[in-house]
Amino acid sequence: MTTMTMTKLRAQARFDAKWTKTDIREAFTRDGLSRLWNELVKDGEVAASCNDGIVNSAGVFSKRSDSGCYYCGMRVLTCSCCDGICGPNGCTCAPCQQLDEEERQQQKADAERPINSTVLLDGWTWTPPPDESRLKECLQSVISEQQKLMRDAAGTTLSIVRLQQRIVVLERYFVALSRLSPVEGKSPTRKKQNLQANLNKQKSSALRPATEKATLGLARVGSRAALSFAFAFLRRAWRSEEDSDLCSDLLHESLDALRSLPEGTLFDESAMSSVWLEVVDRSFKFLRSIVEGDISSGAPTKVNHVPLADQQTALALLLELAVQRGSLSHILQVVLLLLKLWRSSRHQYDNRFTSSLTCAPLAPLLRRFEQIEGLKKANEGYRWDEHTGSCLVSPTECFLRYLSIPDDDLSPVDLRQCAVVIMSHLDRLAQPYLPPADGQKTHTSSQEVLCWGWLAWTGCATSSEAAAVEGLTDIGGIQQIVCAEGCFLVLTRTNKVYRIAYSSPTQSMQLVTGFGDKEITKLAAHPEGKHFLALSAEGDVYSWGNGEGGRLGHGDNSSYETPTVVMALAGKQVTMVACGGTYSAAVTSLGELYTWGRGSYGRLGHGGSDDQMIPTLVLALKGQRVIDVACGSGDAQTLAVTQSGAVYSWGDGDYGKLGRGGSDGCKTPKVIEKLQGKEVTRVFAGSQFSLALTKTGVLYTWGKGDNHRLGFSREEHVRHPKQVEILANKKVTEVAVGLTHCVVITDEGDVYSWGRNEHGQQGGGALSSKPEPCLMTLPEGRTVIGAACGPSQTLVWSWNGQWSVGSRVPFVVDLEKTTLEELEELLGEVSGGLDGGSDWPPPQEKECMAVAALDLLNLQLCAAISQNVPPMRLGLVSGGALVGRLKTTVVNFASNAGVISTVQHAAQAVLHNGWSLLLPTAEERARALSSLLPTAGVKDVSVVTAGQRFMTDLLVSSLMAGGGLETSLDTAFRKETQQVDDTKERVPESVELAESSQLDETSSAIKSQESLLEAVECGSDTDLGQTEDGMSIPLLQLIQQLLRNASTQTIQSLRDVAKEPTGKLLEESVTSLSGASSGGCGSDAPMTSLDLLLQFQRLLISKLFSSHHQFNSSVGSISAHPETELIGASSLLRKYLMLLCAHVADVLPIAASLATCSEKHFTLIAQIIAKDVSGVLLPELATCLVLLQQRVPAVMHASACMPMLHALLDILDKFNRLAPGLQRDDYEDLSWPGIWVSSVEKNALIKEDLPLIRKADLENHNRDGGLWLVIHGRVYDVDAFKADAPCGTECLTEYTERDASEAFEACHHSLEAREQLRKFLIGNYIEPEYDRVASAESNTVSSPLMDAERTLAVLLGLHASVQARSTELSTEEVEYHHWLEAKFFRGGLQVLQPQDPFDEEKGESRTPSSCPTTPGTTPTAEQRQLMSADKERLFDRQASQADVCRPFLHALAESRVQDSAVRTFLEYVARYCRSHYLVSPIEFPPDHPVEEVGRLLLAVLLKHHDLGHVALALVDHGLPETGEKHGLPRSIAEVCKVVHQAKRSLIKLHQDLSRSYKEVCAPVIERCHFLFNELRPAIDNEVNAVTRSRLLKSQPRWREVTLRMMQDKKEAKSKCHVVAAHIWQILLCPDE
Repeated sequence: MTTMTMTKLRAQARFDAKWTKTDIREAFTRDGLSRLWNELVKDGEVAASCNDGIVNSAGVFSKRSDSGCYYCGMRVLTCSCCDGICGPNGCTCAPCQQLDEEERQQQKADAERPINSTVLLDGWTWTPPPDESRLKECLQSVISEQQKLMRDAAGTTLSIVRLQQRIVVLERYFVALSRLSPVEGKSPTRKKQNLQANLNKQKSSALRPATEKATLGLARVGSRAALSFAFAFLRRAWRSEEDSDLCSDLLHESLDALRSLPEGTLFDESAMSSVWLEVVDRSFKFLRSIVEGDISSGAPTKVNHVPLADQQTALALLLELAVQRGSLSHILQVVLLLLKLWRSSRHQYDNRFTSSLTCAPLAPLLRRFEQIEGLKKANEGYRWDEHTGSCLVSPTECFLRYLSIPDDDLSPVDLRQCAVVIMSHLDRLAQPYLPPADGQKTHTSSQEVLCWGWLAWTGCATSSEAAAVEGLTDIGGIQQIVCAEGCFLVLTRTNKVYRIAYSSPTQSMQLVTGFGDKEITKLAAHPEGKHFLALSAEGDVYSWGNGEGGRLGHGDNSSYETPTVVMALAGKQVTMVACGGTYSAAVTSLGELYTWGRGSYGRLGHGGSDDQMIPTLVLALKGQRVIDVACGSGDAQTLAVTQSGAVYSWGDGDYGKLGRGGSDGCKTPKVIEKLQGKEVTRVFAGSQFSLALTKTGVLYTWGKGDNHRLGFSREEHVRHPKQVEILANKKVTEVAVGLTHCVVITDEGDVYSWGRNEHGQQGGGALSSKPEPCLMTLPEGRTVIGAACGPSQTLVWSWNGQWSVGSRVPFVVDLEKTTLEELEELLGEVSGGLDGGSDWPPPQEKECMAVAALDLLNLQLCAAISQNVPPMRLGLVSGGALVGRLKTTVVNFASNAGVISTVQHAAQAVLHNGWSLLLPTAEERARALSSLLPTAGVKDVSVVTAGQRFMTDLLVSSLMAGGGLETSLDTAFRKETQQVDDTKERVPESVELAESSQLDETSSAIKSQESLLEAVECGSDTDLGQTEDGMSIPLLQLIQQLLRNASTQTIQSLRDVAKEPTGKLLEESVTSLSGASSGGCGSDAPMTSLDLLLQFQRLLISKLFSSHHQFNSSVGSISAHPETELIGASSLLRKYLMLLCAHVADVLPIAASLATCSEKHFTLIAQIIAKDVSGVLLPELATCLVLLQQRVPAVMHASACMPMLHALLDILDKFNRLAPGLQRDDYEDLSWPGIWVSSVEKNALIKEDLPLIRKADLENHNRDGGLWLVIHGRVYDVDAFKADAPCGTECLTEYTERDASEAFEACHHSLEAREQLRKFLIGNYIEPEYDRVASAESNTVSSPLMDAERTLAVLLGLHASVQARSTELSTEEVEYHHWLEAKFFRGGLQVLQPQDPFDEEKGESRTPSSCPTTPGTTPTAEQRQLMSADKERLFDRQASQADVCRPFLHALAESRVQDSAVRTFLEYVARYCRSHYLVSPIEFPPDHPVEEVGRLLLAVLLKHHDLGHVALALVDHGLPETGEKHGLPRSIAEVCKVVHQAKRSLIKLHQDLSRSYKEVCAPVIERCHFLFNELRPAIDNEVNAVTRSRLLKSQPRWREVTLRMMQDKKEAKSKCHVVAAHIWQILLCPDE
């Protein structure tokens, strides 16, 4: 991939936010890939180096200094030695240092590149013949050049070029993801801290004993006594049936008193006395007892002494009291009471209590509810359902619309009907507060204001980092912000105006008063001005501030501290106001323009330079309808736009700011000709420059150009309007202009800024001017909707998309546990029969109450989420009874098939908005999703209802929201790492050589993982992480189930294709070709579950990709010191690949078998596959794996996933070879870049398709005596088969005129019979209604998996290249390189070695790290120890038969002195040492460590010098005495001298270190054991036999054949030369 080395990705952090919002699936379409690649090039993140310089990762152009280092000239350093500037002769910034490092690496690579072979060959012309080393150098150079040529040829193919671009795009995406800061550990905001402090104060105050004033205590005592007396009097009167009239009068008087009060008077409990609240509570309980018939405050009595009329009055009084309290909880209590009374009166289940209270005169109460208006305007009673394409009408709205309330106040109203009416009204009042539906925007939520630049409260002179104005977060929404010279004003959506000064040490807000009850809709100020304007909804203009020059319009030069109405504009219906530095302007509804204030340079447009103390009409524009006006500063210009799009300018003309080409000013408005026809809608005026915005979002600037205020890279003055080129492809929606800097907002929510930046008012860290519009860095998740610029400040306000409502709203919101309990009870009351099981359709009363209860529940959950109410306060504890009942009820309503649509949509809205409370943990959501997904045995996915699909989509979205998937993935990483560690500690891996061929291994790679897949399916702990609450999250099990669900749906779709008649397939294939892309991808979006799979896959790859910043990317480090997190990530990747490969192996063979029928089949099947996991996830995953192979090869090595991918390649190849446009794609891919011959496509062979047989052909053939049958859309010629048919000729003839598919299936034919039937297939039958001409484009359809196959092939090639080059040397290999290269280790390690007795003596065993090739036995694995012992005995027996001296050496090493051979050999050695004075100064016993070292070292030397047979011969034949001294063979004598010297060294070491002999000898004994037991001798019979082998000296047959062919060609060439010489000689001498 040589192209990748020419262009490098330099990701700039300022574009990270854009890339995190990019849909990477576009990279796998041709147009989308081109667009994303062009974005990289345009942003300067992908650029080739040039002589002048290059753009660094910060997005700044860096030049090369004379010293060869890059520098950008930015003031970004903190050191004082270079004044903080990245310069050519001083310090450089980190991005420039990165460029220097890349340059050094490139120079190193160039230095290592071999010399050109042509240069070497030319140098041998006049020099002596080259030696062997120079020939090898030339050969390496030729090989390198050929490899480069092949890489260049392969790298220029179209598929490789696209793959390279996709890799860069994916790398940019993952870089942006890896840079995202985690949301965990975020410090609480000041508001939350204050709320928590208040909560703590409340808790602490609750713990203290209550103390109250004496007067309040006396009042409490008196009220209790009075209530007790009144209640006792009423009870006694009812029991005794005396003074009943008095009781009735008392109740009626109380009812009339409550009805005379407005609703909700008792709602604000904080403003009420605690004594009064106690009175209300006791009265409420007493009235309830009267209604229920319990007047004795004990058990219900069998006889109710309260008269029915008094009960009805008490019920009305109770309802009126609930209305006065205004809380949802109290109203729900009375609604439940109404239902209880109605139910108990109809069903007398309790014989101790009888009630006839079935109705009551509650008409006044219902009319009272009818008159209650909410604080917000009501929404429409219907909404559009995007899924069904129908209009959803609110049942409560319909119920109330056709409800008729009796005119007579005494008319009885059914209690259940009354409950339905009350709930319907509650639903009506709750509708305006419900969160908006998807796709609708609202700006009533809390907003955040961010500011940059000189702000005193930030604590520094400049603030290039965004600072939040926390006081503006919860003021009811921001409508507008305007900036003046020393402060800025904020207009809220509650029509309040606040003022905040730049120089204020704290963010203190001052409320601007003086507007009375007027609704302010617009503010105006100027960054250089000291006065302000405000516009009311009635069209009145207010002004205040500095009044010099008459800029306030009050007729004088006085200043006004408070807003004052401009009387000269009264009645003018002003629609717009604008402020300049020293003057003002206003536009009326008629399009008239008024100006006033300083008139220097004719800026007011009245033809002179005089000041105007009051607003004056600009007569030059009379007859033009002005829609916008902009006022400048100091030497000011004024701009105006008319309704026709014409732009007028007047005032000072320096620097060409009037836009008419010169510097001349004018005192009356004149048209800017260059803007004619541009449809300008808005104009802006800065300091000596101007701006204009068109209807289509195009921005023009002109005027003074210094400090780059115009947005161009140069500082030249522009005298005509010029479009800002950087924003050419953006649609600008908002513009904010400071003195010398500008900020714009695009329709995508991006914020760009340019111009002066000396105070950091544009952010970004650097304080230098920005020459061109640059994207400002904003907090994640914020959508900017407005901006304002001060003299050295920038402010933007955002909409965070979060809906908000208060914690207590009259009649609709009451965030208490009792409210949710009452709603749950109410849903239980009306849930019966709503699922369609018994009564259909359900009664309207139940439908209305269910919808109202669900809407109220939806509102409570949304309010709790918005106000950050702890779930425990509401009783919504995970695993609790309340949340369990609510979840069960709502989920049943939302997912069951028989539920009426209005109730189902209401329940789905509850889950959509409140899933975080009803399903608080990812474990619950995952298990709910798992229960909804079809099981493995379900083959027909059509049984899935719309409600189940909604629940599936909701749960998938909830799992992806809030970081739940990221947390689960991190937990899975940790769990995988722990399992790998536990496995290594439990059972060491055995090293067994595979005897089977590599082909068999790769072909069965997928099937070999069945045990692991079964473990995942059974929910084992192979992939289960744990959350903080201890519950497990079956992540991979959920992924497997989603893949199975997708597989089931895809296979069902494929089977549906197989069942369709050929004619219908033909029609569908023709109509679908128009929407299919050239790459074979379908146009429809994939299923929702793929979003979760896709996000999981991207997060997994992102975690692995970011590991190259944390781990060493070399593979060698894996085998030596593996990183635990890297191993866990690789294990998770391997398991995911197994699941994905299993899905592809299930789907693609079926698709390939169906695609062989015809090209039309392949067209439809390709579209199905393009929407499947195989077409969505696999191409992206293959490209990501190539990226990992290049950037993090350690991960790919540890995952060991190549065998699975190799087997997957064969499956892909079989499917792709069926594509009709295969040959065309191959020609296109292999053609030279930029050259495409159309004739290639014409000459491409088109696969033959089965003929189409129409109905007329079938009938004519059968009438002519043939026998064609139609079975499943295929035509079979069974004429030759009819005589042998078991069913007889008559049966076959019966179906000649009609379809025989049903009869054929009814016979249940075997597979052999079906296969035999294929021999008679002659064509496809086309129905008459589908008899149309096929489009020729079906012959050129490409496979949607073609790029995936090519990418996998590249991946396998890269992996093979890594294996061919071998792994890089690890740190240990480099450190011990001299040992590995020593001749002593030339023999290598033993294949098997006996157990070390020295280890048994120490009570421990060698770990696998001490023996990397073949681990020794461990006492913890008894079974493996027995197997190793059996192998060892076999090896000892075979080795003893081959080497007779092996038992002798082992006995000598193990100090078995009782062995006769060992004893004899040691006696010979001792005699020789004594005779040659090789005696130790100290005589040691035989079991002394020094003597043990001597015997062990003697055995080691004899073994490794192949002297065992010499020693054994000495023992067998004896040693004759020669003179007085005993002689030994010279080789044995040298060994004895070495052993003696070693023993003397140990004695000296013992004396020098003052340690015991055991401590001194222990390390030597251990090393000698290693050398004897685990190291193969470099000199022995086996090594000698190998070195003498003819195989090492013989040449390979291919080399011999090649040399012979070369020799034959040389001989043939020489003969040709001889013949040619003879012929030439004959031609020269014809006579001879």
